[in-house]
Amino acid sequence: PPSYFIATSARDTSQPRHFHALAAALASRDRRVVVLVDEQRHDLEDTRGNPAVLTWPSRRPTEARDAVFLRRLLRQYRPSAVIGNFGATNVMMVLGALARVPCRICWYHTLTGQIDLDTPCSQGRLRRLRWGERIVYHAATHRVPVSFAAEADLQRVFAVPPQKIKVFHNAIADPLASGRARPCDRRSREIVCVGRMFPTKG
Repeated sequence: PPSYFIATSARDTSQPRHFHALAAALASRDRRVVVLVDEQRHDLEDTRGNPAVLTWPSRRPTEARDAVFLRRLLRQYRPSAVIGNFGATNVMMVLGALARVPCRICWYHTLTGQIDLDTPCSQGRLRRLRWGERIVYHAATHRVPVSFAAEADLQRVFAVPPQKIKVFHNAIADPLASGRARPCDRRSREIVCVGRMFPTKG
């Protein structure tokens, strides 16, 4: 059967849950699925299951040993598709292209403006990073931004044609799914923001 590689975070948040649910759904359709998680979470590993769960050699898969690890897995499984997220995107798209994986899907979460604020470095280094990212996004066969702003960012900064982009909005659990909503006091003023506690999130 066709096999799929999905790289996602090991954290217990909505985005990794989405990709673990995708892996389970593919496995239920008799597809072989390998989920690659970061943070060196060896306690999550399951090499015999479907989906199988493997851990990158590095905490964040951006080192040469992660490329060697992925190259070995690509030769072993010969996947039909690779799905890259977060730090794993670069190695997944570039090695996936070199291994001629037919479908290379890049999820696009973080806008370049945020990366600029989060990465204290010179303008020259930022330009080199952009050049490398452009190679990565053009190595993908499909780009999936999580918002219309991310879609515009892909087009503006990396010159990705609009027909090669499909927006898929981030999904979080419905807080009203239980049917119990907290009464609202019209005199109170509350602001709800979904995001990391990080300076670039405001």
